[in-house]
Amino acid sequence: LRSLVFHPRRRRVIPQVREVASWIALRNEKLFAEIAEFDPEVLLGSAAPSLSNEQRRILGDALLRSCDQSEVLHIRHHLELRHLAHPALTEQLKPVLVDSERSMATRYFAVRIARDCAATGLGDTLLGIALSDTEIHDLRTIASYAIADIGSEEERGQLRPRLQATRETD
Repeated sequence: LRSLVFHPRRRRVIPQVREVASWIALRNEKLFAEIAEFDPEVLLGSAAPSLSNEQRRILGDALLRSCDQSEVLHIRHHLELRHLAHPALTEQLKPVLVDSERSMATRYFAVRIARDCAATGLGDTLLGIALSDTEIHDLRTIASYAIADIGSEEERGQLRPRLQATRETD
């Protein structure tokens, strides 16, 4: 099965069979694990809504690992990331968000996942990023947008000081 799905010289799924590979991987744990390791974006295809919670967790870890390894992710639509939602998503993303040693791209991607999945329980963490003077502007900005979209009224209110910030102080 692997030889039908993966390119013979590269560790990537053959583009013409991405959707079929994604669908087959739902039922084949070994193929799912291989695709998650080498080409995780494939699993965000049309079969993504059918992923189990465990498969969503594994896929989320694989995508974050790809970011850590500076692999370019070609995630096209916000709708695809919402399929990563699962009951333990907050616990999965929080360590990534608070770890300033992780790459900015990985932390940015984790905020996107949280926002698109409407993850609850990350308000304080996202506020810490949004209000920090030590974080990169782009990361603070997306964390602010995430709070605006999924945060509580109180959390959104805590962003008011940022509205008054000048370009030089922000």
